[in-house]
Amino acid sequence: MFQVVRWPWVLYGCFLGVWMSLRARQVVFRVTPKGQEQPASLCWKLLVPYVALVLVTYSPMLFVADAGPAKGYYFFLMLSQLIYVFSLFGIVLVHRYESTKQN
Repeated sequence: MFQVVRWPWVLYGCFLGVWMSLRARQVVFRVTPKGQEQPASLCWKLLVPYVALVLVTYSPMLFVADAGPAKGYYFFLMLSQLIYVFSLFGIVLVHRYESTKQN
């Protein structure tokens, strides 16, 4: 699951690196919040890339009723949707487990 949920943040970090080199400014990028005693609630901004991926992979199935010879492509779309939906649930459940474990 780590490999599936990691790549959007790697891409975001690459964009920030290019942005910092073009603008000659420092951008603070922290994976985990520092200096908090209570764990923070799960921010919706962290889930946006995965929700967007599910919606983007679902959109061809809405607009094209018959895939014709590209039925295998639909299989990979459905597989991608399942992977990202399970990843979303996994992120929420792991965050809930870790936040209750620390209290």
